[in-house]
Amino acid sequence: MTSFEYVENLSPTGTLKSVEVARVVDTLRRGGLAVLPTETGYMLAADATQEAAVRAVFEAKRRPLDNTMHIACSSLDMASKYAKLSLKATRLLGDLTPGPVSVIVNANPHMLSALVLLRGTVGIRIPDFRRRYRLLKVWAVR
Repeated sequence: MTSFEYVENLSPTGTLKSVEVARVVDTLRRGGLAVLPTETGYMLAADATQEAAVRAVFEAKRRPLDNTMHIACSSLDMASKYAKLSLKATRLLGDLTPGPVSVIVNANPHMLSALVLLRGTVGIRIPDFRRRYRLLKVWAVR
């Protein structure tokens, strides 16, 4: 049975305290899931390098495996670990993100197949988490 734990130990500024961030990171590293805020709503997050965790997201969302999802990255540097960023893709991501935009790019060969589209591409998004930081609600799945 999946259990959700609401993380609400916020600092006076409305952001998560570092100890709570560490709990969420630990949950993700162990293959768990977390519900995290973005500027367009909440996303169900998992470590995109762990196949079991990625499959757990598909299962939790009741999403068919052929209906792939984008990868949320914190920066262009992180995005370059999962995708081959052309100059054009780098410019698009640099100009339009952080924000509610996904850019489809060629996946790196080591990318999990569950996240790669038929033509070897992957969606990359750099959410603007700062816009929702004060409204932060995080759930960690144990």
